[in-house]
Amino acid sequence: MAKKKRSLERKAAKDESRNYNVNDALINACTSLVYFLNNEADSLNTLDNQLQLSTETVESIRQVLEMVLVQAVRAASEVGDFVLINKLIHAAVGYATAIAHKTNNTAPLLTPRIFGEVITSMSKTKASHSKVKSLWNLFLNDVASDSSPKILSSAPSSYELNAMLTSLSERNKVSAALTLYRRMVEDDVGVKIEGDAYTASILFGMLADSISNGGVRNTNDRVANNFAADDVVDEDASPCWQWNEALGLLDTFSSLQLNNFAYAALLKVNERATEVYCEAGMRHNGVQCAMSVLERMKVSNSFVSICSTETLVLICQTNFRLLCS
Repeated sequence: MAKKKRSLERKAAKDESRNYNVNDALINACTSLVYFLNNEADSLNTLDNQLQLSTETVESIRQVLEMVLVQAVRAASEVGDFVLINKLIHAAVGYATAIAHKTNNTAPLLTPRIFGEVITSMSKTKASHSKVKSLWNLFLNDVASDSSPKILSSAPSSYELNAMLTSLSERNKVSAALTLYRRMVEDDVGVKIEGDAYTASILFGMLADSISNGGVRNTNDRVANNFAADDVVDEDASPCWQWNEALGLLDTFSSLQLNNFAYAALLKVNERATEVYCEAGMRHNGVQCAMSVLERMKVSNSFVSICSTETLVLICQTNFRLLCS
């Protein structure tokens, strides 16, 4: 037994040593990339002449830079090094900015997707919310805004927005996520980003998860979120603020932006509200709300394609539960 135990201990020590070696190699590779990008940016900033880069050259650099950066930030995330992730994206922004200055803003090198990857990778580490938020602010204020050097190859997309919303959702920051979404779709910060079906699913899922027996809030909270009370259709109004909020969010999406997963997530909000708000005087009318969702889906041109068995089952379950209660 003692011999077998020593053998297992040696094997565990070897595995641990191998993991350390792999981690060290990943960190060294990422650190080298940071050094290279910073060094190149410094060299470009000292040049007196402008650069002339062909469209093909710019596209080639952009593709390579995206591939390398995505792999690097994922590797840094695997070893939990959020400081290195921060250094990587700042080095990339510095390099792209130097290129922009030397090409009169004709060579945007960074794809928006890189920032979505960075936020996702940072969120998987033990980095605080403030560090993730600082990356988002870097993206909005220093990269995507009109006053910034043109370093983005295209406008920000729902991919980056969804990465940030997911990060907030994982940290149970519901109010912050709702505020962020509304600011983006209403262009309150100089950068407008439209959501998609995944955006809706994240928001509805977050609202459903936040409904609990001990978390009853005043139904007028929706007014505090910059909505007028008469925006809520009377028959759909509920003592559950999450449901009222979900209806408000639903109105910010067109039918083309929604799919079955989004509607299923919305019905989960209704299902949870039905379970929690079931007392007389504080009753959420789950049957009526479920049928209201169904009516909205019928209005959509894509009703047949999105109304799957799962969605209809959710509606039927809600109706059956209430009729039997």
